[in-house]
Amino acid sequence: MVLLVLGHAGFVEVAGDNKTASQLRWSWSDQQKCRDDFKSIKDLSEKKRKSYLEKDPTGVRILKHQSLVCVLSGNQIISLASVHRVEALLAQKPPVIVLQLEGEASIAKTLLQLQSSDTIRLIQIDTAIFAFEPVLKALQNTQFIPLSEELLFWKDGNLIGGASVTATQVTRPLAINPSVNLQRLLGTSSSIVLDKSQAASLLAGLMQRLSLIQGPPGTGKSFIGALLAKAIHNHTEQKILVVCYMNHALDQFLEDLMKIGILETNMIRLGSRANAQLKRASSVHCNNLEDAMDRFIASKMAFKDVLTYVEMEDSKYFDAFHGGKAVSSEELISRWSGGSNAGQFKDELNICNSILEEIRKSYNECQDQLTCKFGEATVATLMGKRIIACTTTGAAKLAKDIRAAKPDILLILESHVLTAMGENTSQMILISDNKQLRPKVNNYKLAVEKGDGFELNRSLFERLVLMGFPHQTLTAQHRMRPEISAFIRKLTYPDLTNAAKTQGRDDIRGIQNNIFFIDHTHPEDNDPRISDPGDGASSKQNTYEVKMVWKIVHYLAQQGYGTDKLVVFTPYLGQLSTLRDVLKRDNDPVLNDLNSHNLIRAGLMSPTDNTSKKCIRLATIDNYQGEESDIVIASLTRSNESNDIGFMNSPERLNVLISRARNGFILIGNSQTFVNARRGKELWGKFFELIKQGGYMYKGFPIKCEHHPDRTVLMKSASEFDTLCPDGGCTEIW
Repeated sequence: MVLLVLGHAGFVEVAGDNKTASQLRWSWSDQQKCRDDFKSIKDLSEKKRKSYLEKDPTGVRILKHQSLVCVLSGNQIISLASVHRVEALLAQKPPVIVLQLEGEASIAKTLLQLQSSDTIRLIQIDTAIFAFEPVLKALQNTQFIPLSEELLFWKDGNLIGGASVTATQVTRPLAINPSVNLQRLLGTSSSIVLDKSQAASLLAGLMQRLSLIQGPPGTGKSFIGALLAKAIHNHTEQKILVVCYMNHALDQFLEDLMKIGILETNMIRLGSRANAQLKRASSVHCNNLEDAMDRFIASKMAFKDVLTYVEMEDSKYFDAFHGGKAVSSEELISRWSGGSNAGQFKDELNICNSILEEIRKSYNECQDQLTCKFGEATVATLMGKRIIACTTTGAAKLAKDIRAAKPDILLILESHVLTAMGENTSQMILISDNKQLRPKVNNYKLAVEKGDGFELNRSLFERLVLMGFPHQTLTAQHRMRPEISAFIRKLTYPDLTNAAKTQGRDDIRGIQNNIFFIDHTHPEDNDPRISDPGDGASSKQNTYEVKMVWKIVHYLAQQGYGTDKLVVFTPYLGQLSTLRDVLKRDNDPVLNDLNSHNLIRAGLMSPTDNTSKKCIRLATIDNYQGEESDIVIASLTRSNESNDIGFMNSPERLNVLISRARNGFILIGNSQTFVNARRGKELWGKFFELIKQGGYMYKGFPIKCEHHPDRTVLMKSASEFDTLCPDGGCTEIW
């Protein structure tokens, strides 16, 4: 690796359709004079330029740290490099950029071309390549795919191979009696009796080389995963690699493993979330360094004394401070322009390239040695654990270390699997649901929904199901009250049943129904600041719905529902951003990792945003899959005369939308836009027919005074909340 500093570089921003890329140019000859400057800061002082680049949304988008750039000479591609973003250098006039190059061939080729080309261009891609790099590199290095007979070549009628090691102490009694109490078999603290579908799923997971377990919403995918891990952990010597797509899902699953009796000392969690202790140690060292510097400044020690100390300790550094003849900042360039040599620096310049090359090689060798040593320590730690847990990105990033630890079983609670597999993988358990949202791809042209055959967002789980590979399906849901689960049973899962604990729950206080749809005709508007993948150049927002949601949250708080009992979500990032801004008046909106990343990337949120107010959870529908809340408030956003609902025509997205709530489900939107949609009207027509049949359709927010139950009213606008239920009840005296 080498850092290449391109000084005195001029830039030209590209106009046109590709708004996410910037094209940068500078002249290598002609005394490296700038052709241009950043248009947005060319008239600012250097101090203001730096501040703008650090804080302004547009500035953040220019030469984003670790973004990929293509280095070109004319129209010829020289190499690819990553931006090492230093605002202080970018703010100079002209700007200075730093590129990170990797690979001996790429470095040599780039340095050679820079010397021989008059004009160099950079084209920046506004994509966080570093987030995908581990996966791409892992795929490049993949030469062998375990379980290929099942994953690649399985055909209907083929036998499914058996697991190489089986927890027979569990499988034999369970096969004889699916209702056997697992407490004694697994050593759990409480009684565990499975239903028929759970028992079949557990047996398949323990006995097959490859097992697929489909878990509709609320059916306990994590619970079955924890039982599988517990049985393997207790009754075999095999090592398990647990992989989830998102950090919060992984953390939750590890908590489930600890609750079921697996000791924390037998598990290791890899990834950024596991580094809290290291961060604390780093903070301590940083504070100590700052304290030492403060003490030095306070001592008012003479520089002469400092130089004497440096001369005694290391003469090389003393020479750097003390040796040589003082020169002006223009010394070298004036000698060059006059045709003279470099004077006292001529020897240094003559050997500069060779010294730089030697330093670079030595640095790379040192880095390789450090990586190897750290890797040895990591592998030694992993070898001592029975369960290794990480995200899919972590599995790719740490693939070498994980494979060295030789995990036998891959337990996946998501659909991203290939980079997590190693040569020692002898068994795979996939737990997912092909009827919920597919993995994300940012380019809609490559998605299943586009219909062009690329299907990059079709998961391995879904591919196997479509091939007819046998799979088990969990059938009893434990999340939703029956009125809510009725929607997904009638639309998607006809065999779904309700567990006993979903029955007889209290009604939501202060409203006329536990489920209702607030129907309106107020139009949407575009949010040009951001876009949603696969749904147009600009995101959508609806001001009427934002104001109503704000008042509904406030009203529910008056009924005693804390913000920890609520979640607000919407399909669109534009609406999410607007909801966040409005709800901040009373609450601190908590966004999950993916939503926060998207809003920060769009410049609509600062990475340091925080308040001391009560937290309310906000999310897009896509990023709330796998989660649940007591009360869900959903803003559908779309309301237009053209009946365009964009990516809301997806049955998988509707499935996730209507299956997150445990006790109360509040929707707000324009039903006519959805039932008359050009795409998806059949799906939404069935949904709204169920809404009407249940008596859940209202033209406003249907409140009921808890102190005067006969007093009911529909709130058709946000302003009516202040006049008709100022204290969360009614206008009568309590």
